Amino acid sequence: MKKITPIFRVLLVSFVVISFAFPSDAQECRTGGCSISATQFPTSTQSTTSSTFVTVSTVIFAGEWQRYSVTSGNSYEWSLCSADGGSASYDSQLTLYQDNGTTLLCYSDDNCGDDAKIGWTATFTGFVRTQVNQYDCATNSTFTTLVWRQTAVAPSNDNCTGASNLTPTAGVFTNPGSQNSAGATSSGVAIPACSGFTSSSALDVWYKFTTDPTGGDATVTVVGGTGFDPTVQCLSGSCASPTSISCVDLTSGGGTEVLTLTGLSASTTYFLRVYGWAGGTGTFTINVAGTALPLELGSFKGAVEQNCNRLQWETITEKNVQWHIVERSQD
Repeated sequence: MKKITPIFRVLLVSFVVISFAFPSDAQECRTGGCSISATQFPTSTQSTTSSTFVTVSTVIFAGEWQRYSVTSGNSYEWSLCSADGGSASYDSQLTLYQDNGTTLLCYSDDNCGDDAKIGWTATFTGFVRTQVNQYDCATNSTFTTLVWRQTAVAPSNDNCTGASNLTPTAGVFTNPGSQNSAGATSSGVAIPACSGFTSSSALDVWYKFTTDPTGGDATVTVVGGTGFDPTVQCLSGSCASPTSISCVDLTSGGGTEVLTLTGLSASTTYFLRVYGWAGGTGTFTINVAGTALPLELGSFKGAVEQNCNRLQWETITEKNVQWHIVERSQD
């Protein structure tokens, strides 16, 4: 069974101290930092396209700096956090500079416990430097492990305002092909309890569809790709203040989630939010089928003519309809 991961804890001493345990995807880019030193280690320039953390070195001393190749538009993370594979047995600091060693770009201190983690999106193609320090900008000769990675670019539907429009094709709202939430960030919308479970974080992507002039029912189907455990939520209202209608999370990685919606209002836009359990991301497919499709039928007539049936119908309203498909039953 899935377990709820607490995001904070309260410690009572003679007064109240609140310490936050950030999820593993959290990082920061603060102002400030420590001045560049004269010592580079390791001396080689680092380069990576890996979305998982790779080791810069396991024997860095506080006060030493490192050099990296970066590409404009790509996002990068550097971490001393043990959850990411980093290690610092002291109160660590991390500063990011341009390659000139004087222009400060980012700074981190006490991001995960008393250790540092920087997240930064490159605004140029070239080189940058990080420097490890012990608080307060001190040096030491203690072995320190620094890791880094290139993070995926956030998808265009990373938040509600950029929700992808699901258009009807052959009677079904669909966004053709496989979807991918890799690189998604948290939209900040409250995480509900779905099917009795609640996730520790939600790196979500968003979709929307508009019902027909009569409203009705709809069924949302999301099929997770290998290893991706999807949660599906339907919301109404505005992106500024969305209201949760229903959500589902019954299966595990690679499973199919089916969300049944009833009594949808006429000519109304609804939002669908898809995210993985416990901050997971991955591929999936999504479609919405049901009676609340954007077509209002005015009349439908049928008559037998010799060896065939003659069918005639008229629609009153249509929205984004590409074609009509007529089906028959054997009885």
